[in-house]
Amino acid sequence: MSQTKGVHKEYMRKLRGSQKGSQEYPAIIHALTGPEKRKKLEKITQSLKIHKQDMNVYYGYPNMGGSPL
Repeated sequence: MSQTKGVHKEYMRKLRGSQKGSQEYPAIIHALTGPEKRKKLEKITQSLKIHKQDMNVYYGYPNMGGSPL
């Protein structure tokens, strides 16, 4: 095995090891847990509900896992 293959193999082994148990959360989760962003989202959502547009607006892309507000 050449040195570059060995280096790459070691890199991939470390990369796989660091990904075990890690989990990526949707961006909406981070926005809802932050107190400032949560307040802003609540105000935006209330305004959209008043104008009956809440189902037309998404947090993220609608076809790619975005959540309706």
